Amino acid sequence: DAAHCGACGNACAAGAQCIAGACRGFSRYTAAPAPPEVAWVDVCGAQRILASLDDSAQLVAMPFAFPYWGTVIAAGAQVNVSTNGFLSLDGVYSSSLSGSLPLSSSPNGVIAPQWRDLVTGANGVCLGVVGAGSARRWVVQWPNVRNYTGGGDLSFEVILHEETGIIDFVYATMTGAQSATAGIESPTGSAGVGACGSTLCTVASNTRVRFTPEP
Repeated sequence: DAAHCGACGNACAAGAQCIAGACRGFSRYTAAPAPPEVAWVDVCGAQRILASLDDSAQLVAMPFAFPYWGTVIAAGAQVNVSTNGFLSLDGVYSSSLSGSLPLSSSPNGVIAPQWRDLVTGANGVCLGVVGAGSARRWVVQWPNVRNYTGGGDLSFEVILHEETGIIDFVYATMTGAQSATAGIESPTGSAGVGACGSTLCTVASNTRVRFTPEP
């Protein structure tokens, strides 16, 4: 805990959290192109939900404690995953067709690589944990989804890094991509960071964006 982080008597400073035996605290994120080693991770052999659906969502359990914007989303906490290209960490069911970031009303704690009206394919939304120890990553993947109007073939994913709080958006094929909300939002809906200099983007294929927590 924060009073004995990694060793007895090793207290974290005010506002910091004890994550995997190290004091970590941050109050904002910055967005930049992801490092070259960030690659598409296929997790459709693991868990699949929301197959061939429009305007739907499902609450799933966070697989590990995740430091996010000055707080910690506990392991087992309910995360809302929507067919419409976003997940939200407030534990409230939402299949909203679109939204702006930030916004104080629910859903909050939004992580949105492509938030607009979408229809999932036969694989639905795929979920999987990769890696080991405290360096695990949770991948939420929307493979071969399409726009509700205008078709398209879109495959994109979110990667949450357990220990560091880093978030990657990885876009594979984005054929026919339309303008969408893309970015992340604080748990209270008071702050947000866009994926492309703003929170409204038309994302190209093979784009990689990394959100890095800062003090």
